[in-house]
Amino acid sequence: MHSNEEFWKIFIDVQKIEKFDGNTWRTSKNHVRGEVFNDRIYGGQLVAQSYIIAKSLFPGKYLSKIETNFIGPGTALEVMDYHVENLPNNLTKIIVKQNGKFISKSFLRFDEVPHSLIENVHVDENLQTNIQHPTSYCEMEELLNNPDINNYPKEHKLFIESVCSLKFFENVGIVGVG
Repeated sequence: MHSNEEFWKIFIDVQKIEKFDGNTWRTSKNHVRGEVFNDRIYGGQLVAQSYIIAKSLFPGKYLSKIETNFIGPGTALEVMDYHVENLPNNLTKIIVKQNGKFISKSFLRFDEVPHSLIENVHVDENLQTNIQHPTSYCEMEELLNNPDINNYPKEHKLFIESVCSLKFFENVGIVGVG
């Protein structure tokens, strides 16, 4: 865990991204560390730095999409290289590498005008309004009775099964069981 002083230094360093070579940007060695593995980089930092780089390339434009896939873990002790590629339809692809190893891939889209979140929300008429906290469902079948569950990809079904295996314990919180 970082002290307050360390955190603020890292917060400033996270914003220090320099153009290294052509379409490559490089960060300092000082990164935000993850809570579980103290030597691994925090994924949110990669997303934030990708945004900072893309925003510097498109001043005056507005972010309308950011999508990041984490490929492999990175260490908090080495520099990160961000390789930027402009794609059609206002898309920018940013590949993050560390010591030649792929860490993440992001796609960002910037538009001329800002988009309201309300404009982008698709309201499903079949949306259930009585959905309870996942741990309140006693049986997996009760959760699977949602009529839209059959349209979910396999990964979502597995996630729902994982959530159903969580148990709530007083003074402890939610704990995975199984």
